Amino acid sequence: MSLSPKKVNDIIPAELLYRAMFDQSPDGILIIDTRGKIIDFNEVAHLQLGYSRDEFALLSLADIDPYETPEEIQASIEEVLRKGKADFEVRHKTKGGEIRDVHVITKVIAVRDSMVFQTIWRDITERRQTEEALSMHRLQLEALVEERSAELKKLNDDLQKDITQRKIVEHERERLIADLREAIAKIKILTGLLPMCAWCKKVRDDKGYWQKVETYVQEHSDASFTHGICPDCLKKVDPETYRIEVEKNEEVGGKTTHERRQHGRRLTTPLSPYSVVSINIRDWKKSMLEATVDDFSEGGMCILTSTPLADDILVMFADGIRAKTGIVIWKETNDSEHNLYRTGIKFIRDDVDDSGV
Repeated sequence: MSLSPKKVNDIIPAELLYRAMFDQSPDGILIIDTRGKIIDFNEVAHLQLGYSRDEFALLSLADIDPYETPEEIQASIEEVLRKGKADFEVRHKTKGGEIRDVHVITKVIAVRDSMVFQTIWRDITERRQTEEALSMHRLQLEALVEERSAELKKLNDDLQKDITQRKIVEHERERLIADLREAIAKIKILTGLLPMCAWCKKVRDDKGYWQKVETYVQEHSDASFTHGICPDCLKKVDPETYRIEVEKNEEVGGKTTHERRQHGRRLTTPLSPYSVVSINIRDWKKSMLEATVDDFSEGGMCILTSTPLADDILVMFADGIRAKTGIVIWKETNDSEHNLYRTGIKFIRDDVDDSGV
């Protein structure tokens, strides 16, 4: 069975009903005058700040506000009077000196022709502490996230560097493999049986063509040939030159090294065709080159060589009889031997032969 408001007022006087609501509220409820003096209050209001009822009745707002001066408090009161109501947060000091966070809702009302403030206080200290703890925890989490992000970024950067380094190493490895394969491909080794003509001494290649031994060996290896003539062949093709060479060797053979040098310098007999001489080339990577004499005179000579020599290159030769310095003035491909070059050398001075022959 429920009672209507009229029946409640009939049973319980209005003042008692108001007082019961005033005292039973879980929040502090106060009546404050326009000078900041506390006129009336419930039990929660004074207990929140640690005062007895009698002690609290003697206080004003200036006594419990540790941050604002009386003048600043009065200015705030006048502002609320103009607006008629206000909702804000302040900090109150308890009797023991503790600072409490308070949420205030106040409204201007008229009581017996006087303007007063009906005020509700709610202690929010625990809530604020929880909020601050949560805020601090959030800041800590953000710091941890930032630190972890920095660590992950560093790990990622290191990983990228490692990947890049691995790619470089892999590229270098592939390059070395390619170089090795190319080098292996260039290596030519002659193995097995070579079909050779018993009469002309030509060699048959894999395609069935007959080639000179020199041509075949040069195509299938890194070897090269120079041409000369052995004594037996010289005796067959040019008996007169062979006789002169034999007599010259017999004449010089019995002398001392110094006598052989002096005797050799007095001889003016030109070199025989097909003689093999050593050519010393200045500023050349091989330094020494063997060549076959094609023609010879006191002013110059023509040689056959498998290596082309550039024009104007400076050369020197000595055969134990004579020593000369010359310069290359022309060269051409030998028509009969495509792998040989005929090179013309002009002598520019006579030298001392220290070859020891």
